[in-house]
Amino acid sequence: MDLLAVRPRWIMSTALTLVLLGMVLMTAWAARVSLPPLFGRVIVVDPGHGGIDSGTHDRRGLMEKDLNLAIALRLRKQLQKLGAFVVLTRDGDYELSYMSNRSPSRHQRDLHSRVLIAQRSQAELMLSIHINASGSPHTRGSIVFYQADSEASKRLARLIQEELRKVAPWHTQSPLAGRVYYILRTSPVVTALIEVGYLTNPEEKDLLCQAEYQEQIASAISTAVLRYFHE
Repeated sequence: MDLLAVRPRWIMSTALTLVLLGMVLMTAWAARVSLPPLFGRVIVVDPGHGGIDSGTHDRRGLMEKDLNLAIALRLRKQLQKLGAFVVLTRDGDYELSYMSNRSPSRHQRDLHSRVLIAQRSQAELMLSIHINASGSPHTRGSIVFYQADSEASKRLARLIQEELRKVAPWHTQSPLAGRVYYILRTSPVVTALIEVGYLTNPEEKDLLCQAEYQEQIASAISTAVLRYFHE
């Protein structure tokens, strides 16, 4: 037997075995430390209004700005669990006009500041949380507005509306182009403005004040974001 001929074969066979074993071990390690699905994604969550701007409110002093923030904080937590880096435009009861000098109007400066935050954070998505009002106490349900010139924004809005419909059957409104909304007109990133319900509908108002329902709303939006990036 030619030992010199056998030795290279043995060495090659052993090397291949070690390589295959290494690949198996690396695959197992990667599976154990797999990154969360939204890892590396930067998302801005914008609780509408704040400070002297209460948004809509009822006769007892329940204010939209407070409910917006409560839902936004829950949404941040949900998105962080999925691995996203979340930037809040506000995390307390204040407005943001101090960040901009673009307009003499405090309200316009506040809105511009929210857009600046999305721009400076280099976010991929911006989710603006609001609560609606109507002259009729019977009107209820969510409405998701999208950027009129963005197919990506329209798709995001559709996914959010689909997930909100799973929370309650009355979320039946189709997404709409939000041509009149400053944030949707000027945001440099894919943005959706989400009116999660009506403060003027007694039943929906009660739900919006409940932590469990707020959590369901936040979960629906975060699921839609996950679908946006992975479908």
